Amino acid sequence: MEPTRPPTPLGVEYAKESKNPLPVVQLYTVGQIADRLDIRLHNVLYMIKKLAIKEHGRAGVARVFSPDIITTLRGELRRRRKLDKSREKARTLREEKEQVA
Repeated sequence: MEPTRPPTPLGVEYAKESKNPLPVVQLYTVGQIADRLDIRLHNVLYMIKKLAIKEHGRAGVARVFSPDIITTLRGELRRRRKLDKSREKARTLREEKEQVA
């Protein structure tokens, strides 16, 4: 029986020897997230801070996030827009009441 070599950190040798290499995960910087969601960079930064989203890692000095952040922030944007619409509706009703009185 041939002795097996211990795996290297991050499975580098395994990925080279295997027919099925390890999957590559797409990571996004804050700027890429802003582009994908078509919103301003400072809004992305604010939501990341507000929702206490942890970075997946770092690529040099840039923080990188997993693809799950796109769906999380998209849901938060939807919630905020719905809240803005309800606030606008309440403001309109309040102004109409003031005009009648």
